Amino acid sequence: MDITIFSTSICAICHAEMKWFDKKGIGYNHVVVDESDEAMDQFMKATDGMIQSPPFTVINKEDGSVVKIAGFDQKKLLLAIA
Repeated sequence: MDITIFSTSICAICHAEMKWFDKKGIGYNHVVVDESDEAMDQFMKATDGMIQSPPFTVINKEDGSVVKIAGFDQKKLLLAIA
């Protein structure tokens, strides 16, 4: 499983989500969308060009499926990583 969390540098909810993953011992990639044009391009591609507010999490599962979750929704995240 490959997890990417898109955040901004000042997003408290984003940092809460990352702490949640840290407490669970689950690794993730972190992309800070307000640090570079490249990061923003990655974010826009991940959201299919739709404007979303971070956190935005993309989970690439081992079976090839992709789960995209807007916001810090613990229930959806738990289902996706199960």
